[in-house]
Amino acid sequence: MTALLADVRLGRLVTSFGGQLEIFPVNFVVADRTVLFRTAEGTKLDATLRGGPVSFEIDDTDRHTRTGWSVIVTGWARVVSTPGRAAELEK
Repeated sequence: MTALLADVRLGRLVTSFGGQLEIFPVNFVVADRTVLFRTAEGTKLDATLRGGPVSFEIDDTDRHTRTGWSVIVTGWARVVSTPGRAAELEK
C-alpha cells in the first residue's frame, strides 16, 4: 500500500464539516507511514482539526488493461507546524 501511495501525487481528503462530508483534492507526500499535505487556513484545515476521523483516498487506472486500484487510509489529522518537524517527515 505504501508503494502505491508513493507513486501518486494527487489524493482526496475526506472530512466531515457541519454534518456534511467534504472532499478536497490535495497534493501530498508520504513519510514514515504518514500522509502529509499543506493547506492554508480555511474549511479544509478547520474540518480536519475538529477531532473526528478523516479519510484519504488515491486511485489510478491503466487504460491498456482496463484495470485500476484504489487505496483508502482512515485516521486522525493533526497539525505539523514546526518547519523542522515538517522537513524531517518529508525526507
